[in-house]
Amino acid sequence: MYSKFIKILTFLLSYFAPIASIIHVMLIFILVDCLSAIWAAWKNKIPIESRKLRKTVIKMIWYIAAVLMAHMMETTFFLHWAHLAQIVGGFICMVEIKSVFENITKITNEPVFLKIYKLFEKKASDSLNININENGNKNDSAGSR
Repeated sequence: MYSKFIKILTFLLSYFAPIASIIHVMLIFILVDCLSAIWAAWKNKIPIESRKLRKTVIKMIWYIAAVLMAHMMETTFFLHWAHLAQIVGGFICMVEIKSVFENITKITNEPVFLKIYKLFEKKASDSLNININENGNKNDSAGSR
């Protein structure tokens, strides 16, 4: 029984080893977001609720599941050229860094990081030829296909 567990654990660890760094970086971003949110709440005298901290753990579990699923798609369907796990992990990190920048703005009362994020967002949308309107909706400027 014990040897089967070791074999399964070894298989899982070796199967997901290529995305370990993606998951580690993602976890660091989530941790920094959580700490910056706690600091912003403390500075602005907003009570810290365990319910909100619980949401961080749930978010972490689902984020990891998304990256694991992307990796499984890559390996199962030979989509290594698509780098799905990196794209999913990168998107998750972008969401987290935006939240960190918002928290830094609340802590420092300086919107400089949000301005940097907006500049990055504009550069990215320009390079991808995507227009983002005020509501955050994307319009493909290449027209309908």
